[in-house]
Amino acid sequence: MTLIESLPTFTTSATLEQFRAAFDSVQCVCFKQVDSININRAATAIHAAADTSRGKKRKQRTRKHKKERSDTTIRRESSDDRSSKALSFQRAILSTFKSATCKDQDSWTVENDAGVLESSTSASDFLSPSATQNGYCSFVLQDDSNKTLSNFTDHHVRHPSLPLSAQNESQKQQIADTVCMADPYWLFVGRNSNSHGMKGRNEHTDDIDHNGGTFHYQVAGTKIWTLRPTDELRAMCDELDIALKGSYVHTVEEGDIFVINTRLWWHQTEIPGTCGGDSNRGVGSGCNLSISYARDIYLDGTQPTEGIGCHMSSKDGSWATAFIPKGAVLLTDADPPISRTSKRVDANCELVVVGEDEDGEDQLALVTLRDIKEGEFYMILEVENAVKKRRLV
Repeated sequence: MTLIESLPTFTTSATLEQFRAAFDSVQCVCFKQVDSININRAATAIHAAADTSRGKKRKQRTRKHKKERSDTTIRRESSDDRSSKALSFQRAILSTFKSATCKDQDSWTVENDAGVLESSTSASDFLSPSATQNGYCSFVLQDDSNKTLSNFTDHHVRHPSLPLSAQNESQKQQIADTVCMADPYWLFVGRNSNSHGMKGRNEHTDDIDHNGGTFHYQVAGTKIWTLRPTDELRAMCDELDIALKGSYVHTVEEGDIFVINTRLWWHQTEIPGTCGGDSNRGVGSGCNLSISYARDIYLDGTQPTEGIGCHMSSKDGSWATAFIPKGAVLLTDADPPISRTSKRVDANCELVVVGEDEDGEDQLALVTLRDIKEGEFYMILEVENAVKKRRLV
């Protein structure tokens, strides 16, 4: 059995066959430095122009010295470009949020601990390039009724799909027929001027029901992923004679693309401390920003239908950390953080009274109505704004 020591990673690009072989084995792949091809081409052009202007009769030693000095200049310019890019994209997100529909604006969510970001801080205030408040927030852009989503795609999306290489038209068509991106974007903005990291929401899995996962492009800064395989993923890997470690820590940096099936991986993200604890150092410079966006990616040729099957939202509630069989009785609090549904077919458990506590109050429990998979949210039926309860005899 082959032990996976680190997650599959490609530099800049891969063929469709290489990507599928890696992704199908462990359900996640990282592409590093996908933006570096353009940077390297720019550097080559600068060097070529410099060589031409200085003439061809220079001594080899002089040429080498000047080339190294030019490399240093390019690296410095690249650092400045990254800071400028972060602030520029932050302005684009602010403009996008302000022009988004009320439905999309209402999706604004604080990912980190509720007490870290002041409740008085509005989304527009937090997204402002002059803002200094630390926090880790997100919103979903999916309603294109006023063309805000289309405008964001046309003007601000650098990588509309995977960085897959093709040698001929047949391979290009195969990629087009296999890989499809859903329209909604989940935009994440983190600002952390502390010396310690800022964790997002607690470890969780996502509700993904298609063959593929989510595509994450790190626009600026850095994000740290802590991953733990679900039992379902371990079983899949066992069939392929692949062994997984207990957990993985994976860092994505500016220009990286991370593709992962977040239904099969327990995950939590963190915005690292980026400015050494100096809250003033990052103001107006973009050095303490982490910006990324996520999209659903389909890898079986499925074309997501507009308005159907591609709705993204942040769901609060409780979920099963392991497989729970039908008929299990789970004691719970008086007001459990359980998701509600008005559709009987979607309910997977019910709230029942199993007795009284020491204060004479009803002792509640959840009874599962069917088998519940690891990572699946508990869902109870809500009728006329009241949760149905019954006594367990």
